[in-house]
Amino acid sequence: MLSDKASFGTAGLITNVYMNNSVQQGFIVRGRVQGVGYRFWVARLAREHGMAGTAQNTADGAVEVHVYGPATDMPQFETRLLEGPFWANVASVTRTESDQDLSVEFRILQ
Repeated sequence: MLSDKASFGTAGLITNVYMNNSVQQGFIVRGRVQGVGYRFWVARLAREHGMAGTAQNTADGAVEVHVYGPATDMPQFETRLLEGPFWANVASVTRTESDQDLSVEFRILQ
């Protein structure tokens, strides 16, 4: 988490009171999302929305995404996660809580 001073908002989003309506949210993306450039696509999408965060492959074939950014952009970001890049076939996107210590940029993790 980017700050110790946070409160929970609607839909499980964590609202950071220091960052002007910014939220931190996690997502688990399932389907054909590994080996198709999905993490790099998410990184570009996050940067377009001015978000910091991470994307990482999981052992069960999913991609775990954690982002921190403008609350107003989060619904569109989540919708776009369902689309994915051309070669991906996203089956589901599940919102999760995020307590990751995120940097000020978006990073792709192994």
